[in-house]
Amino acid sequence: MPTWEQERAAVFEAICALRQLGETLSDQIAEVRHAQTRELGMFGAWRALNQWSDEECARIEAGRSRDDEGKEIPSLRILRQTSA
Repeated sequence: MPTWEQERAAVFEAICALRQLGETLSDQIAEVRHAQTRELGMFGAWRALNQWSDEECARIEAGRSRDDEGKEIPSLRILRQTSA
């Protein structure tokens, strides 16, 4: 049976290899999380812009329907004649 003195170098080498593996895996996980955060950040910005656009369209339509209530909307031909 080997003694501690005989196995010490092998144990130390195994511990160093495990530590290096852990650091490598930690770095890779950090890179994946960063990429996911960046994608979610862009997706979140896109969603917010899309939501704002929907709200603006609804606001404009609501304003138009209130303002135009009871009014006749002129045809495109009449609008072209008045602008020429």
